[in-house]
Amino acid sequence: AAFFLLRLMVPFKSSDLPEGIVGIVILPLLSMLQKAAPNIGEESFPAPFKNVSSVVFGLITLSNWCSEDRLAEFQANLEGRLEEGLVDMSMTFMHYDKPEVRQIATALCHNLTLRRTSSSSGWINDPAALATQILCGALDDVSDEQDDLVRKRRLSVVLTIVRSSQPSSPGTSDGNTAAQMILDLGFDAVVEQTGRAAAAQSRTGGGGEDPSSEATICRELLSYLRPTV
Repeated sequence: AAFFLLRLMVPFKSSDLPEGIVGIVILPLLSMLQKAAPNIGEESFPAPFKNVSSVVFGLITLSNWCSEDRLAEFQANLEGRLEEGLVDMSMTFMHYDKPEVRQIATALCHNLTLRRTSSSSGWINDPAALATQILCGALDDVSDEQDDLVRKRRLSVVLTIVRSSQPSSPGTSDGNTAAQMILDLGFDAVVEQTGRAAAAQSRTGGGGEDPSSEATICRELLSYLRPTV
């Protein structure tokens, strides 16, 4: 019940939240989830998490908090590795067997990525390492993901990072470090495979393709990865 209520209290601008909320709520909650992570394949979790639902509400609270720009909070908690801890947590639970947990973990990662790649912000701790961690975690086995929402969010995260890495000159991948890393690791084939499957599913369902559909996301990703194709 506490987590159910807590999730509603944090998605506000920093100026509208109580002072010290990071130390009182966010860091302790992150620590609790980190302790619960080793139990990821079991039916029980250490206190205060009694079941999967409580873990979900804990992740929702972090995701909601990250829906606003927290640049100042990340800068003020460099030693506490707040930013890195949130990324680690989203990656860990992104591959949990319960779809409801994966959905919220990808929402957390999506919110983090949107805010940290905006024009007014940026990754604080080792930008290249964090971006690489997210790209690899989001693309690893993404074509095997059975939940449509999770798969789409993971691809959206990748597209957001690739877009933010694109140099000013259009129509080229030169200088786009995110796109080059995906190519170097062979993940472009994964994007292509996933996009084909999504397009086929869209045709089977009938109707026009949604501009924000999974197939469209994959197509745009491939335009960055293979600009001459």
